[in-house]
Amino acid sequence: EDIMEVRIKTDQYPTETAWILTNTCSNTVVAEAPAGSYTTRNQEYSDKICVPPGGAYSFFITDSFGDGICCSYGEGFYNVLKNDVSMIGGGQFGTDETKTFGQCGTTPPTRAPTRAPTRAPTRAPTRAPTPVPTRAPTPAPQTPPPTPAPLTPPPAPFQAPPPTPAPQTPPPAPFQTPPPTPSASPSPSPTPTFSCPPGQVGFILTLTTDNYPRETRWVLKQGNRWSTATRIATTLYGSYTNWQTTYIETQCIEENEIFYFQILDKERDGICCDYGLGTYSLALNGQEPFHTGGVFGFKERTRFNAISSYNNMNTFIIEVETEPKGGNIDSTSEDYDEEDSTGEDEEDSTSEEKEEES
Repeated sequence: EDIMEVRIKTDQYPTETAWILTNTCSNTVVAEAPAGSYTTRNQEYSDKICVPPGGAYSFFITDSFGDGICCSYGEGFYNVLKNDVSMIGGGQFGTDETKTFGQCGTTPPTRAPTRAPTRAPTRAPTRAPTPVPTRAPTPAPQTPPPTPAPLTPPPAPFQAPPPTPAPQTPPPAPFQTPPPTPSASPSPSPTPTFSCPPGQVGFILTLTTDNYPRETRWVLKQGNRWSTATRIATTLYGSYTNWQTTYIETQCIEENEIFYFQILDKERDGICCDYGLGTYSLALNGQEPFHTGGVFGFKERTRFNAISSYNNMNTFIIEVETEPKGGNIDSTSEDYDEEDSTGEDEEDSTSEEKEEES
């Protein structure tokens, strides 16, 4: 059997989203989620279904308000995978969208049956003739019996060779950032939990790259003002190399202190949605994310206080400063002094690729 997986990340209005997955060979509905199935905004859902091998499928998704699931009110997306391989995806549409994949009649080869061997018949023995007596006193010579013909062994039955299995492509290895930057490991799982010493809380960044992951970097600082805050953790341009891949970064930070998180895009087009459906979220102590983003220009900066639980939002500080595409919030030399090792040639090449793609 094949395993189909439908991944949906909701926007700000999750109850508007519905979808149907249909086997077009048999014209049967494989799975569906009617409007109202999703109730949590900015949340990723996953549905897995076992289906017969091969076949062709049609995926129909609709938004009752007519604005899709990206990017006017959140950075939602959808992705349909078959045996952990992405078949189709998207998120920017109007009222509905339909995409197809596969083809009918693509079932795996069936092994030919093995014919049972036929046993060779046993030849009856030939009786030797009785010699005729003669009048002479000397008996006639005895004629020896004829030698039976040799038996030919039956041919060996034909053995059909087993089908050659399809090559298995190993998943890409996660990129490990150098210390003190925490290692980046791709994972579709929910916000992880980890332990920190007393007086500290766990900061969790979940980052899904766009089609140009090397353009993305981020900085985490502690202090009341961005310009004088102390850098706690950071990555460089070029740290992320796999496109449309989810990385998770963790860091223990001081409880009840003020922190700044800033994410930057080298080409000033954010990580969503011109060149892929990138996104990022921030969380503390394994709780639900307190901020989700991805649509910005050169950078987006979030100011927050590190508390162990932010269920009571009256005591939790969140200030987000987003630079719109084409805009400019205050920049420092820190935003530019940690370029990746590829230099200007790669930057020019990336810009030309985006111009051709657009």
